[in-house]
Amino acid sequence: MPQFRYRAVTHAGEIIVGEVEASSREEVVRRIEYLGHLPIDAEVAATGILTRSRRRAEKSPRSRDVSIFLRQLALLIGAGLTLEAALQTLGEDTSKALAGFANGLRASISAGESFGEALERHPSIIDPAYVAMVRVGEASGKFEAVLRAIVEDRTRRELMTDRINSAIRYPLFLIGTATIILLFFLMYVVPQFEPVFKDLGGRLNSGAALIVAASIWLRANVDLFLGMCLFLVVGAWLRPAYTISKIYASPTWCLYSAAICIALFAALYWTIDLRGHARWTRWLAPVAAQPLVAYLIPFVVVGIEDAFGTPLPDVLNHGPLGVGFCAAFALFVLGATALVTRKVRLQL
Repeated sequence: MPQFRYRAVTHAGEIIVGEVEASSREEVVRRIEYLGHLPIDAEVAATGILTRSRRRAEKSPRSRDVSIFLRQLALLIGAGLTLEAALQTLGEDTSKALAGFANGLRASISAGESFGEALERHPSIIDPAYVAMVRVGEASGKFEAVLRAIVEDRTRRELMTDRINSAIRYPLFLIGTATIILLFFLMYVVPQFEPVFKDLGGRLNSGAALIVAASIWLRANVDLFLGMCLFLVVGAWLRPAYTISKIYASPTWCLYSAAICIALFAALYWTIDLRGHARWTRWLAPVAAQPLVAYLIPFVVVGIEDAFGTPLPDVLNHGPLGVGFCAAFALFVLGATALVTRKVRLQL
């Protein structure tokens, strides 16, 4: 029989987690209820990383389903049901992913938490801004009105997302088709004309020479190119289950980073080693000569920030401004490394 992993809440409000062998999920739920606990979820225990990623992806409800769930919750509360009763009703009538979400909220509320605190446990489903709105609604006694406002805002965002997706779908299709045609051209068409290009010798213009060189490189490194494509595809497949985070070393971050490193390595090898264009790399020489100094400088900056109590503004931690700040900070590290290494040299 399969092994199931379950979570439940006791009468004292304590969340318990465990595994049990049973014939079905319904059997696990019956056993938990027989013990007097409130079941939160019960899923087949995963045995591998791909199985775990698929199970986590199934647990995450779609954004549109969450909006419908919140709209129904507002209607039930407006009809006079208590919050716990409304969540219990929705947990029985919704899909599997939403049922787990609703039962998780209900369990947290049964344990004594507010609805805002319960939502805060699901940052991947509910934005922190909506959690703050719910807290205000609970404090002001306008909980139902706040829920309706959240639903309206989420609906507007979803409509805007649908419009953007519809607008970019066709251009992406054209770009993908053009990329496939270009690869076919470089892999199979250009080699047919290589004897002609060899007879012309040095009389090829720069554009034709670039195409021939790209075709030769692609055929010589097709395994490298396919590896990069594989990393991108697997990373995109795991993206719904794992965030892109260097701090947590998530699989998506590792796969995307590997694909980018392969592309950068190939481009730099072709530009510097094969084409001989290495002059532009001189400004990177300080970091290349003293990588340990460049690695330690950010830690020094963070230490200074902590000592003076001046943390980085949140607006520079994400979005376009965050990307721009990262680029500027990288240039700062480069310049600081150049200045420091005039007096200090660190070696392992």
